[in-house]
Amino acid sequence: MTLARRPETLGPTAFTGIIANLLVVGLPSSAFIGLSELLWSGSVLLVLSCLIAASEAIAVETAGVFEIMSVGSKLQRLSACSAIALLIEFWIALATPCVDMRHGAGTFTFLSLAGALFMLAGLYMRLLAIRTLGERFGIDDRTLAKFSGSGTIVDSGIYRRVRHPSETGHILLSIGAAVAVGSFVAAAWVFLIMVPLTLGRLRQEERALSMFFPAYRSYRRITPALIPAIAIQKS
Repeated sequence: MTLARRPETLGPTAFTGIIANLLVVGLPSSAFIGLSELLWSGSVLLVLSCLIAASEAIAVETAGVFEIMSVGSKLQRLSACSAIALLIEFWIALATPCVDMRHGAGTFTFLSLAGALFMLAGLYMRLLAIRTLGERFGIDDRTLAKFSGSGTIVDSGIYRRVRHPSETGHILLSIGAAVAVGSFVAAAWVFLIMVPLTLGRLRQEERALSMFFPAYRSYRRITPALIPAIAIQKS
């Protein structure tokens, strides 16, 4: 699949994503713990979050997806809550680090690398989802109504292995953020708030998909929800 849509806008799009990320993630965190402490303990996480924001902004722009935060339906409200929960988790992680570059440099490096791997894996899953779905990315009433007439579902690419790669990426991003700074508080937020919220949203989403696309029911029976299936070929 080749997606090439208004490439001249990608530079400004990436820049806008980075600036927005610094404003909504970095600025509140620096106001809470101080800029110096933020740079000592959260610099790696802040850089990673900027990379993720820029990459997703480019992917969404290239795929022709225009996301508008709306709370008109229960599904949209749950999606908005998931996005806000991830933002809060980043704030918590940056505000409650257990290691920094001044104390325990070895542990800081190990956790930063481990967190980066989780976050980059999460970003990869989300970019695959955006690339595969294109304009269908982002389940809401408008998208369902627009594509329900075809009666077909997307079960190619990453969607052959997992039903919700974007949500898998979402969870990996949140785990990576907690690991990168060694924040036990952020880890607790992930497993006590974000994972149940994601599962609740997926139940609503799958109910809507099954209603608009009858073929989704059989697809759901043979495809894992969040953990990708790995095909093993017998010799």
